[in-house]
Amino acid sequence: MKKVQKYFYCFLSILCLCILTFSLSGCSEIKDGIVGTSAGGGKPEGEAPKSDVSITTERTKQIGDVCELRTMSDNDFDTSTVRWKCIVQKAKLYDKPSDAGIDTSRIITSEYYKSPEMPVCIDASVAANSMMLLCDIEIENLNDFENLNITSLDLVSKDSKGEAQQVGLPNYFSHGGTEDAKYYDFTLTKGRKETVQVGWYIDPNDLDNDSLYLAIGLGNALKDQTSLATYVNLNL
Repeated sequence: MKKVQKYFYCFLSILCLCILTFSLSGCSEIKDGIVGTSAGGGKPEGEAPKSDVSITTERTKQIGDVCELRTMSDNDFDTSTVRWKCIVQKAKLYDKPSDAGIDTSRIITSEYYKSPEMPVCIDASVAANSMMLLCDIEIENLNDFENLNITSLDLVSKDSKGEAQQVGLPNYFSHGGTEDAKYYDFTLTKGRKETVQVGWYIDPNDLDNDSLYLAIGLGNALKDQTSLATYVNLNL
């Protein structure tokens, strides 16, 4: 009997380990699909120039304003060329995503930065029953690269120093791919416009609604470290 119990507990331990590994891999697969992604889908060589992330008056836009997005090319970290234009048309908080009438089956597991040092994985089932910020964004392609990773648009919170802190990765993208690693990829031919909807899990205990901005091109900078990011005040 004791021998049977021993094998049973051993089996339970292995099963729990497998479940934990699978849960963590959900976030890592999506994250792996983002790292190194550029406007053309390639991985540029060299080192990206660092940028300050201060949310200044000069860099702040309002809902309805045209924002320029400079993304990397396939070959290098040149972000001086405006490749996309974005307009945040609407931003609204919902107690739960179903209140917005979206397809909740498209909500995914993603990372949430409860603190910069300790990101946590928010399961799709949790996000589907929690507060969510949804933004309607018009995107126009100005270049020959047809692929855009929607994480070029970051939800950020303005901290006490006036700097942008990332909130997390989107849990919902209306035009996302069907595969986890391709979920954030978006294809749009040159000259076309499309309005997409992007959603982020929100923990009201962690965030002040007044501090939330949508960062366009967060981290993009010229070689002299001049920031190219703009911040849309969501006025929540």
